[in-house]
Amino acid sequence: MLRYGAITIENFKIINGTELNSVQIHDITSLHLETGYYEYFSLKNKLNMEPLLFQSLQTIRPFLKYTYGLINSNNKIVGFFIAGTKSQIEEVEQNTPNYYRDDSNTRIFFERLKLLYDYSILDTDFVLYSVAIDYLWRGKGLFKKLYNRVIELAKANFCKRIVFVVWASKPALAIYIHLGAKIMSKMDFTNILINDILIKCYFKL
Repeated sequence: MLRYGAITIENFKIINGTELNSVQIHDITSLHLETGYYEYFSLKNKLNMEPLLFQSLQTIRPFLKYTYGLINSNNKIVGFFIAGTKSQIEEVEQNTPNYYRDDSNTRIFFERLKLLYDYSILDTDFVLYSVAIDYLWRGKGLFKKLYNRVIELAKANFCKRIVFVVWASKPALAIYIHLGAKIMSKMDFTNILINDILIKCYFKL
């Protein structure tokens, strides 16, 4: 039995998004919104929704099949990830209308992001689309549990690398590098709008 500090890792379970209840989906959406810069892009969205509801519709629910929630013994969400093969992620993106805010800066941002993100991603890559651990549960070894499941899924799909992006200012970057991630490129253009730089990385399997 693996213990880390005061918690037992085995007491935390990872379940697929199709098995999550509405409260758990809500909590994943909230965590997703808190740990990135999604609120800026969610404001003034085309559907005039408040950011939390909007992100649930725009990002979380379309990807439920490829979403995995990390729950504690009380069935509370403490973390999650969204990941799939390149073709799986692309299929969801292509079938999900873009309802983000429609100002020129946002359009240019997403156009450049897609161009630079898609560049050098191979058909044999496994895409880690989003991942987060609740602030209250960080530093307890739970990220490694999620990371190990991502590796299992990637290998099950015969992928050669796990690719992802992370913001330069986030502590997660140091964790990824410690686990062996390599930096592929830096998207400096994001600094103009977000005041942060997006780093594209990969794990070799």
